[in-house]
Amino acid sequence: MNIALIAIMAAAAASMPAEVPDTAIYEREADTFLASLPDGMQDRQTVAVSRAIAGDSSQLNSIRASRNKPAPLSGGCKAADILIPSPGYSMPARVYTPSAPEALSLPVLVYYHGGGWTFGSINSCAALCDSLASTGSMIVVAVDYRLAPEHPYPAPLDDASAAFSYALAHAAEWGGDPARVSVGGDSSGGNLALAVALKAISEETAVPASIAAIYPVTKAYATPGGSWDGYARSYGLDASLMEAFNRAYTQGDEATSRNPLVSPGDADDAWLAKMPPTLIVSASRDILLDQGRELAGRLHAAGVDVSNPVIPGAVHLFATVAGQPAAFRTAASAITTLLAR
Repeated sequence: MNIALIAIMAAAAASMPAEVPDTAIYEREADTFLASLPDGMQDRQTVAVSRAIAGDSSQLNSIRASRNKPAPLSGGCKAADILIPSPGYSMPARVYTPSAPEALSLPVLVYYHGGGWTFGSINSCAALCDSLASTGSMIVVAVDYRLAPEHPYPAPLDDASAAFSYALAHAAEWGGDPARVSVGGDSSGGNLALAVALKAISEETAVPASIAAIYPVTKAYATPGGSWDGYARSYGLDASLMEAFNRAYTQGDEATSRNPLVSPGDADDAWLAKMPPTLIVSASRDILLDQGRELAGRLHAAGVDVSNPVIPGAVHLFATVAGQPAAFRTAASAITTLLAR
């Protein structure tokens, strides 16, 4: 078993009342989850994104609406909706604060939802944000950055950076520690979290305290071979859909797709060496597995404090789509451990 995963599972055991399952449960839950997905769902999403790129967003807007349904709050936290100023945009956001905070000044996590930069919302990541804040150990700020293809790069990254800057300025008001503001996200949101840090490094501004990325996109272009080919279809994120997401975000421009602020995996070693402590949680059956592993290896070689637990048998989507609860808990525990440092 992956040594990092063993450590994460041990931490999860300390924070969960139930006994940590054996690793086979991850694959069993993932297989059941995959079987429950509607036939042709990702093909329809690929068509919707492609049509939106061509100027017809009607189908994509329907998908967006389906991923934007409010979720009930648990009793472990409170939530307040706010607006964060971003260039040319007043960005909806939600601040999750623990009902029973562990300290007077808590670390803050600015969280960016996944959805290929084209759909998803503060509601689609609500369960994870609620779960993290309900530990009592952190404040979570989820943000509704602008979506492609109507708002391609750099708009989502500009919004993500604006949210981080806002959190730095307002952390104390929420009961947070301005010196411990981190960024995180899943899939395309993980890409934005990595890019926010790289953008801050390039501009020599405040860098996040840490990064928590769940199965992040590290290269906004196809990466054939290995996991990309092995899990190209029917494992939670089809390669054809990922390629449509990439086109929507980059406008199909090759130079944009190779920009390290779009593809953090292409950042040079000098930039990577300045990255803060980084967690990259990967699913073992995911086209993005190799991208995450490669970036983690480069960060390690650059001297960065990096961890890359790989959840065996898990597939994409466990962070924001119900159906893989063991993987969800394991990732949440890993993030909690990171922010507690």
